[in-house]
Amino acid sequence: MKKLAYILIISLAALTVAGIVIGSVVLNKQDGFEKDITLSEDGVTQEEMSINLEGIYPGKSVEYTIHFGGNAASIYDLELTFTPSENVALAQYMDVELDVDGETVSSGLLSEYLGGEAVALDLEIGEGGESTFVLRYTMPETVGNEAMNLTADFTINITATSKE
Repeated sequence: MKKLAYILIISLAALTVAGIVIGSVVLNKQDGFEKDITLSEDGVTQEEMSINLEGIYPGKSVEYTIHFGGNAASIYDLELTFTPSENVALAQYMDVELDVDGETVSSGLLSEYLGGEAVALDLEIGEGGESTFVLRYTMPETVGNEAMNLTADFTINITATSKE
């Protein structure tokens, strides 16, 4: 009888540890990424980023950081177009912030950005420097079970046009 009790206790401890590990992996599934884009000095630079938001829970933020750089100082018109796929159910629950060099320049619900309107920004690159652009996706803590297991797949088209 004692042996059975010890086996049950050890089994319970092993299952608890396995649950913690699996939960940690699932909850931290989405981590974001960083990308470097070298801008054309006298023309148009175009890039495309595919985004898949999944496994995000209330209070969690995911950041996508883009480092824009060039060889010469310049000012650019930066245009972002968000193109949804068929699967964007999570978009109605996700807040978006667009930051340029640490300053928030645009914010709203992801579903609003996926509506087809382009986001136009000014981007200034210093001599031999860079500018950092961050897209931050956050699920508010007030969102409940209705957002469980939902995802949002979309593409961001980035166009930077030199003004000089």
